[in-house]
Amino acid sequence: MASKPAATAGAGSPDEGEVDVAGLLNQRDKIKTLMRRDPRFIGRLITQLDKHMHKMMAEKHERLEQIRADEEALATLDATVASHITPNLERLEVTIAEKTAQRAAIEAALAQQLSNCRDLGKEVSALVSRARHTSSKLRSKTASDRLQEARGFTSTVPTTQLIRGKPKGAAAAAAAAAATPQQRQQGQAANSRPAGEGLIGGDRPAAG
Repeated sequence: MASKPAATAGAGSPDEGEVDVAGLLNQRDKIKTLMRRDPRFIGRLITQLDKHMHKMMAEKHERLEQIRADEEALATLDATVASHITPNLERLEVTIAEKTAQRAAIEAALAQQLSNCRDLGKEVSALVSRARHTSSKLRSKTASDRLQEARGFTSTVPTTQLIRGKPKGAAAAAAAAAATPQQRQQGQAANSRPAGEGLIGGDRPAAG
């Protein structure tokens, strides 16, 4: 009668069917004591070990299933990478290389065009400067010709030469070079007149 409470106490748990297997590891003396106190201890221990084994096998099976599912997912991912991602990456690399080359060519063309525009700007500036200079000379020449045509003599001939009569030397050559065809005709007519016959106020030919 006294052995029953001892067996119950030896179970170490309120549930008689549960045995603390982990707590009995490497404790042979305690196991022998429990075996003497409870004849059903070995049976309960074996049952508990079977439960633990079943639980471990179930966990192992679950882990194996998870591993197999993960391997299938990895295989699918590898196939996707090989069939879609890798070719797309290769095409993308080729496209990037082409675009880079095109960009370099465009930059070189833009630099050349910019240089050409700068050179053209310099040429235009030089042409404008020459055109302004030519226009200024032309306006001056036109004004001088109009004045010469209105007065009948060129402003480069000294007044003393005009008063004396026919220009001589360098002044005559300058006047002849600057004279218009109409003035040359007038000069020839004046030279053909008799001596002493001149105009009042000097030898100025009549204005055309």
